[in-house]
Amino acid sequence: MEYRHSTNSEKGNPAISTVIQSRVPIFQPLTRWAPGKEKPTIIRVETSWGCVQLGKMGEDPVILTQEHRDLLDVLMAESIKIFDYPTGERAVICDPYQVCKSLKLKKNNGVFLRTKMDDLRKVYLTIEDKKSGWTIHSGIVSEWGWSEKLTRENPRKWRFPAVFPDQTKKGGALVKVLFSSSWMKIWREDMEIHYRPILGIVLDLSAPSRALARFCLTHKGGYHDTLDSTLRILNAIRADMTARAIRKVKGEVRKDRELLATIGILIDGEKVDSVRDGRVYFESPEAKGAIPGT
Repeated sequence: MEYRHSTNSEKGNPAISTVIQSRVPIFQPLTRWAPGKEKPTIIRVETSWGCVQLGKMGEDPVILTQEHRDLLDVLMAESIKIFDYPTGERAVICDPYQVCKSLKLKKNNGVFLRTKMDDLRKVYLTIEDKKSGWTIHSGIVSEWGWSEKLTRENPRKWRFPAVFPDQTKKGGALVKVLFSSSWMKIWREDMEIHYRPILGIVLDLSAPSRALARFCLTHKGGYHDTLDSTLRILNAIRADMTARAIRKVKGEVRKDRELLATIGILIDGEKVDSVRDGRVYFESPEAKGAIPGT
């Protein structure tokens, strides 16, 4: 099947991600790995939807967090041009100033982009999707670059940078991000989800709440379970955590109850219930035509 990317531009609601990227904890429910805390050699988590493994034996793993996921979502939401190549890779052209503005980054925002892009390039990722049957070994970004010659009027001409600036500027160079063919296979095989109108709300949540919101939004018919069970699926609660640490994570989510309610996710004590949000759309891998979530 020939794959053509759909941005659903007439609704101003492009495809931001896919279902499996939120159903399995590829992106840990935190913003950064605690300084001085030893990184595990391998992180492997299994859910009823699939498995995800970060890292491989003998290598220091790159830990992907909600900040990496935020960046990926905003890159798609703010894309200026998208090119899908016959090799399966996807190139996304974006304005780094606008990306940082959407992420609400100010000082040294170029350093943030540089660091997170390099993480996405270096990560060794294994995803097992039980629904499609695919097991994929992949990095996410194959390469990325920028150029003063790369402008909105001429987005195809670009070259790799010597150094990406520490601070982005309005009207500056655009960035090209090339996503790996293996990562894009997930997009071709999985259900795409469109939620740009509520992305700003998701980005205002704490890290555990962001992971929870993204998870709930992938359920077209709504989601109903306990808070404890849901946070364990997302790896926000783990077997090695103390009771105090678990209370802290749950407390962060409960602080976000009002914001979560604005996108149809209700937290009531130990209950999590999500209902349909009409601003969210899905595209099946067969049709690639936007259908409202029901």
